[in-house]
Amino acid sequence: MNTIHIDNNSSLTNIIISEDTNIFYTSTSSNITIEILNDCKVFEYIKDSNIEINYKMKSSLYLNRFVIDSSVKSIIDLDKEGIDLKYYYSNINILDNKYEITVNHNKKRTTSSVINHGINLKDSKLDYMVNGKVIKDANQVICNQDSKIILTNDNNCLIKPNLIIDNDDVIANHSSYIGYFKKDEIFYLKTRGINELDSEKLLVKSFLIGNMDISYEIRRIILENINSYWR
Repeated sequence: MNTIHIDNNSSLTNIIISEDTNIFYTSTSSNITIEILNDCKVFEYIKDSNIEINYKMKSSLYLNRFVIDSSVKSIIDLDKEGIDLKYYYSNINILDNKYEITVNHNKKRTTSSVINHGINLKDSKLDYMVNGKVIKDANQVICNQDSKIILTNDNNCLIKPNLIIDNDDVIANHSSYIGYFKKDEIFYLKTRGINELDSEKLLVKSFLIGNMDISYEIRRIILENINSYWR
């Protein structure tokens, strides 16, 4: 397992990945290009940053991202026929931030599953722009996206799901939700003897890391961050 650290002192602009890798971005403004050469898993931890990341996929990728109070722009190019992108993004938002992802299906028989989960704290604004693009020559593509933002206060969050499809032989779907945890979920946990704060914390943990395929050590890091906001 490789580990890469990027901060304001880092000069990295291009990364080539051929095995499972963890990347930590902290307090940085960076523009990074990452090339995926072999099937692998990548975990990204992004905190207090404003970054743009361009993934060039020559092989299949399982990408997990955990983001705290950062603006992130991503372009992911599926550049080889038959490859697969599984993408899970989760973030805790405090200030006004924007998240934008564009998945470009540039070859036939490519598949993408993009899941975005955010929790917005205080009165800040969190914007999601989620783009799936399929070019005319890319047949038999599957392009799916699912985005949810959970609110803790009444505020003006936004999700823009866009599917730009130039081919008839495509399966493409999107769904979006902005709102609160369901009251019956909280009620159910309280009937099991769990107080309201701990019930909310359990739902937050499930929402942010439930679908991630990550190591025990990475899970511990994420849980420490969650616990710092839900004491």
